Amino acid sequence: MNTEPTHVQTDSGLEDIEKLQHFWNDHGTKITIVVAIIAVAIGGSNLYKRRQQGRIADASAQLAAARNAEDLEALVESYGSTPSAPLALLQLAKTAYDGGDYARAQEHYEAFGSHYARHELADVARLGLIHCREARGELQAAEEGFSAFLADNPKHFLAGQASLGQARCLEQLGRFEDARVAYENMVASEDESLWSGRAAESLEGLADREELYNNPPPVAAPMMPVLDIPGAITAPVVGSVEPIIIPATGE
Repeated sequence: MNTEPTHVQTDSGLEDIEKLQHFWNDHGTKITIVVAIIAVAIGGSNLYKRRQQGRIADASAQLAAARNAEDLEALVESYGSTPSAPLALLQLAKTAYDGGDYARAQEHYEAFGSHYARHELADVARLGLIHCREARGELQAAEEGFSAFLADNPKHFLAGQASLGQARCLEQLGRFEDARVAYENMVASEDESLWSGRAAESLEGLADREELYNNPPPVAAPMMPVLDIPGAITAPVVGSVEPIIIPATGE
């Protein structure tokens, strides 16, 4: 019986083992170091993920517990990299706007656009910024902003609000015919949203507002204020001063 194949396979196995030993002698230390580095990297990554998840949970809890602007500002400052920070920033902007601090609201919306430009709510901040400009009397810039927003986002869920804002700015700029077209387009769109209803209301009184804009009532002349002169400096009444009596000679 021929046993040569078995002998060849054994020699081949020994050769493979010897090659592996030589390879390990040449590269074993490097492989050990690389494996150790990979293990440390994996461990560090897992630790980072656990810490990040903890920060996200803390930020979410802080957002839910926020009661004022100071709480929201602290969240943005301490947890800027968490998903709660942009939401807190939007809430800060809205709080400032509702309080009439349009300059502060504008700062918050601009900060959102700078730090979270790719956020899914970036367009909300963009529209909020345009409303701030309108509220501050920057009507031309606001009208152009609303127009650009609509051109970029014709199907956006805030498109109705932007359309109403544009019509409102056109009206305040004295462009009543353009405002009328904008209101009518919103009504004709058969969109039963809140904004189309407001457009219909604005359209009803547009003619009266145009008349008032073109023919403002005369401004009454200011009345002369009544001076309340203190009694201490009031001139004496004639006859109220007692005469000076000069005594007779010898008396």
